[in-house]
Amino acid sequence: MNIFGSKRLRYFLQLCILVALCCGVAGKITLMSVAIPIFVSVILTNKIFCSYLCPFGFVSELAVKCKRVLKIKGYAIARNSLPDKLLRSIKYIILFLLVYIASPLAEASGIALLLFMVLIIVPSLFIDMFGCKYLCPVGAASNILKYTLVVVGCSLLFWILRSADVNVPIPVYVGIMCIIGYLLEIFTYKAEYNVSLLHIHRDKNKCTQCGECKKACPYSVNVCNVTRVVDIDCNLCGECVSECKKDALKVGICNTREGQNQIKGQWLPLLVVVIFILVMFYITSKAI
Repeated sequence: MNIFGSKRLRYFLQLCILVALCCGVAGKITLMSVAIPIFVSVILTNKIFCSYLCPFGFVSELAVKCKRVLKIKGYAIARNSLPDKLLRSIKYIILFLLVYIASPLAEASGIALLLFMVLIIVPSLFIDMFGCKYLCPVGAASNILKYTLVVVGCSLLFWILRSADVNVPIPVYVGIMCIIGYLLEIFTYKAEYNVSLLHIHRDKNKCTQCGECKKACPYSVNVCNVTRVVDIDCNLCGECVSECKKDALKVGICNTREGQNQIKGQWLPLLVVVIFILVMFYITSKAI
């Protein structure tokens, strides 16, 4: 049974988080308190948080659907174009500013969340997934964490310098990571070498390269030309998997980089989502 690509499941979970935000429950959770579970989930399971739990991703997708229903003429920003590269820097700047002024923003107010939601919705009415792709600081952090070896190397260097009594402020470290993450993103658009357990895999024997998967993808990732999706924008939403009529796409663990016949652990993403929700409930209960 294909549990991924289920719009009902994704929208239900995201809507629950959105309602919690509006009711002030999530306001009890600080930005720092959710950093660790998000960090772990991104490292091990790619960007599942973005596709199954992020309420801002929900409103962004909703805005795109409203645009199509209302037949609003949109504007497409070509991937790898100069505007695309420049706009991708915004989310890294926002991430750095959040860390630099972390104290006043550690507990986001309802008004701040509402303004951020508006900031995501309005552009997405004209440019698909504008907020998630260009504005979201969590997306920036997730993309940085996809380059696992780079993160580990820089973190180790930062730890060595701090151990040697070299005062390197945390904002400086975050700023360097933001610059590295941004440059890697705009020049590679993929994170080939990471320790994430989960990816979308394509069975070349079943695939007819009809291109429907690319049309279904919110980020227009060219899934039909790869055997393992490592695109920097892929958040494992599963839209491509759901759209594939030939059952050529699966989300799971593959024991070889190019193999696609031994996909395992298709239950793991759902388990991670459930664990993440339980952790959030636990943090909330401690914060109240």
